[in-house]
Formats: sequence, structure tokens, C-alpha cells
Amino acid sequence: MCRIFGFIGNLECSESAIEQVKDSLLHGGPDQQGIREGESWLIGGNRLAIQGLETGSQPYFANGISVVFNGELYNHRELRSKLTSIGYNILGTCDGSLIPYLYEEYGEDFVQLLDGMYSIAIIDGRTERTKLIISIDHYSIKPIYFVHDHDSGFFAFASEMEPLQSLIIGNRSIKPEFINEYFSFQSTLGVSTPFSEVNYMLPGSQIVCSLNPLSNNVERHNQLTSTTSNYLGNEDKKKLYRSFKESAQELKHLLSDEVEKMLTADVPVCLVTSGGLDSSFLTALAAEHSKEIETFNISYKGNWPSEERHFAKEVSDYCKVNYNQVELDPNEIPELIPEVVKSMGVPNAAPHCISTYALFKEIKRSGFKVAITGEGADEVFGGYQRFSDLFYKRQSVESYLDTISAIPRDLRLNLYNKKYTDLLSQPNCEPQHQIELVRSASKMGIDSILEFDQVERFPYYILRRVDHLSMAHSVEVRVPFCQKAVRAIAGTIPEEYKINESQSKRILYEASKGMLPRSILERKKQPFTLPISSMMRNRSALFGFIEEVLTSTDFASRGIYNLEYVNNLIRSQSNKPSDVTSKALWSMMVLEVWFKYFKPDFAI
Repeated sequence: MCRIFGFIGNLECSESAIEQVKDSLLHGGPDQQGIREGESWLIGGNRLAIQGLETGSQPYFANGISVVFNGELYNHRELRSKLTSIGYNILGTCDGSLIPYLYEEYGEDFVQLLDGMYSIAIIDGRTERTKLIISIDHYSIKPIYFVHDHDSGFFAFASEMEPLQSLIIGNRSIKPEFINEYFSFQSTLGVSTPFSEVNYMLPGSQIVCSLNPLSNNVERHNQLTSTTSNYLGNEDKKKLYRSFKESAQELKHLLSDEVEKMLTADVPVCLVTSGGLDSSFLTALAAEHSKEIETFNISYKGNWPSEERHFAKEVSDYCKVNYNQVELDPNEIPELIPEVVKSMGVPNAAPHCISTYALFKEIKRSGFKVAITGEGADEVFGGYQRFSDLFYKRQSVESYLDTISAIPRDLRLNLYNKKYTDLLSQPNCEPQHQIELVRSASKMGIDSILEFDQVERFPYYILRRVDHLSMAHSVEVRVPFCQKAVRAIAGTIPEEYKINESQSKRILYEASKGMLPRSILERKKQPFTLPISSMMRNRSALFGFIEEVLTSTDFASRGIYNLEYVNNLIRSQSNKPSDVTSKALWSMMVLEVWFKYFKPDFAI
């Protein structure tokens, strides 16, 4: 697990700028730094040593092929054996050291052989037209941001957005409509980032850049190695009608195998547990493979609604693993907010970004570099109440979209001033693409709406958050429910195995029977979140911080908001706290902190 960066083409970059990039990514790869460069190209990596601790220095090089790699290949031993059997001599035991040889043997299609999570950059210098090939995994678990300047003729990339500001000298303009997209979906989605010049690689995609030796200009093309049509993992979407119990047992055995693979590392591995079904099931499976499992749960000092620590402790005791309780003091939240916003790079309205950041900070302090988490189960197996409401309670598409927004649509329309509202009335300024996808999916069945969530939202709103906030503390997160094989089995089972009128994630509950306490199997699902409505009360540290940010001169000068309406929201939260109002205030605060840190060129 590492942080990677580089460029190809006509980009004049000083040594000090490269050093700045390396240092800005040091949190994600503190164990070793390295670069490799040639005429009109450079790649670099900051390494977090997980496999082959003594032999995995980056960049890797073999036979004219240079590689930097961020991620984990869970099948690297099988791949090593395959390459050795056809004559390759590969030194060391690090998974990334295989990649130059895999590319040499199989070309750009080598990624089809990989089982894991990854972003990989390869410089192929074997011909006159040097090539840069960047590939990322099927879910964008390990993301890549990039800039392609057609006029200057260069392509630059990095694992995080901030380092690109050091690599490129260009405008810092943002797309004004991104603000409404952020409030609509809690983050930017797809290839978009707030900055006009910076894009995000789609899950399962590959970018190939060729360097013209006469001009040093870059020619680029993209290809998807995974497409929306087979996104659930089963290419023909054919349902295999095994019985409900048979499917549950098959899923249990598959998840057990995936967890066993993810427990394998040359450093200690822990599990994150919330007390909910998904992380509890993974804990029980891990305990069957190892007697030295450590679990970590985060909660908050004081008495707060939706407290779950007792469930997390009960599961750990039931599975006979060692339980670690992390406590976050709500009075410390204002100090953490700027750090979290900086680490995210792209605004994210989820309040539990704060608790995620604090949790991984403590996991790192406790000596762990790897953690297994339960992200993805709700998206793959239908765990959210909104899925059931849409189909069984005939919730409107507009109401469904409000459930995944930071600020509901009606409130947004009152929140913006006339100038910004007029801007959104122009073509292509409303996030119409996602809205139409939800409308279409809602007519086609549960699997279609699950697919929308997995393809259009999950990689950007959730997985990007998990990656950036864990790697901010040099911790690698492994996600069994995001494995290709798990998503494949989800695509072969009937929809009713996932959701019916009375229960969501049915097959996971069935698969975990006998492995968890009844209290876990029978409890009502509750989301992992920060109880900001309760914490954001008058005279609290959090309320004071948000009020200061949203009444500042800088906030007023953005030209986005109806300031009288914002002040009314603040007064309303002070007098009568509510979930909707607190989330709206929180989301505006996060965006304003983002503006202050990243300093974009912005005017309406």
C-alpha cells in the first residue's frame, strides 16, 4: 500500500516541486520514497510496507519497464508461481515486484489476472514512443486523480488531489455547479472533482498515454476494463436459482475465504467493528482463522443516542477476540475538522468522516498498518432502508434522492441566492445524469437501484473517504465485501434473497446464523454516523465552531447563499435542533473549510 504520482509530456517541474509532492504524500507511504525518471516522464512512489518488507522498494524496474503501485494483490503467490513456471526470475516476496513481469508477458490486459485493490502506473520505455499506462481496480478502492493539459501536452497523476497542485501550474478554477452536486449527493461523483482541470479515474478503467518523440506531446485514450453492464460481477446477469439456504452457505464460505486472504500480511492486521451485522460477521469469520484478532470500535465521550459500543464489545467477547475501545471527545471535533477536510481533498458531507479519521489515528497509534472493514455490504446486498422504501412503500424518486443528499432539494432551493439559482437554470448545471439513472433504475427492480448505488455513488462518496482518511494515518483498509467474487455471487441470486418487505440484507443474516449473538441478528439496523444533531446544540463547541464559520465574511463573500435563510437555520438549530437542519449546517461548514484550505479561483 502506497501513494503514487508522476507525469509524462511537456511538464517542466523543478526538483523542489517533486520534493513537495513526495512530502505531501508521506502520510500514505512513510517507509520508503523513490522516483524514476527519463526524458519527459517521471513516476514516484511513497511506500507503506505490508508485504515483503525488506524487498519491495519502489519504483520497480525490469527489462525497460518501470512501475509504481498502490494496493494489494491477494493472489500474488499464484501469479508468482505462474510467472516462474514460464521462466521469469523474480527477486523478493513483495506483491508489487511481479507487475513489470506481468505487463511484459500479458501487456495491458495483465490487470485481468489481478485479485485485489490497486492503482498501478507503468512506464514502458522499450520503444521510441514511451507509454504511460495507469490502471485502477474494479471499484476504485485505490483512487487516481489526473490532469491532461492538451494545450501544453502533458498528463499528470497522483493518489490524492492536493499533490497535483504542486505538479502543475495552471488555473485553480472550479465548476460552480459542483456546489449543488455536492449538496445533492454529499460528494462529487464520477470523473468530476471541484477543480475544472482535475479529473478522477473511473472504477475499472485504464488510461494509456503515448509520448510523441518529435513534440513530447501526449496522446491519450481510455478504456474500461469493467463496464456498467457487468458491474455486479456476473457478465450475463444469469440468475442461478439455488435455494435461499444454499446461497447463504455459499456466501458464507466465500466470505470466509476472502477474509482469510486478507488476514495474510507481513504486519499485524486488525478489524474495525461497529456492532452492526456486517463488521460483526467479518469478526466472527476472522476469529475462525486466527486466535490473535484485535477489534477496534469508536464511540463518543458522554451519553449520546444510537450508542453501539456495547454491541461491538458483545460480538468481540462472543468471538473471543481482543476488543479495543476508542473514545472521541466531542469538544475535540472542531480541531479535527480542518485536518479531515484537507485529507479528503474533495468535500464530503458525511459527519462520520471525523470519527473515521480519529479511529484510524488510534489504530495506527496501537501499532497496526492493516484493518479489515465492512464497507460494501449494504450496497451489494441491499442494506439501506431507502432501498426497501423505494420498492415496497412506493417512495417517490424525489424522496429517494433526498435520502442520499446532504441537503434536501426544497431546502436547497431556499438556501441559494438568486444569482446562484439562475446559474443552475443553465444547461448541464443540474446533476441530471444521476437523477435520470435513479428514475430509470426505480422502474427496473431492486438490482438496478443497487447497481446505481455501486456504480454511480459508492466509489466516490464512501470508498474515497475510507481510503483517504485511513491512509492519512498510514493504515491500509481491506474490504472483503468489495471483492469481485462477492459481487459476482450477489449478481447470481434473486432479488428477494436480498430484500423483502420486512427485512433487508436477508442473505447476510442467514449466512451469519450460529456465528453471532441473537442480539446482533435481531437488532434493528442503524447507520454508522456522528450524532451531530445532538452534539450541535447551543453553547456546544461544535455549534460555536459552525456558527463562526457560517457567519464569517469569507462565507458571505462566496455569492452562493441566501444569508438570511442561513441565519434562520442557525437560529432554528439553536432553539430546536433537528437532523435535517444540523446536516445542512454541517455540509455548508465543510464546504467553507474546503474553500479556505484549497483556495480555488471562484466567482459567480
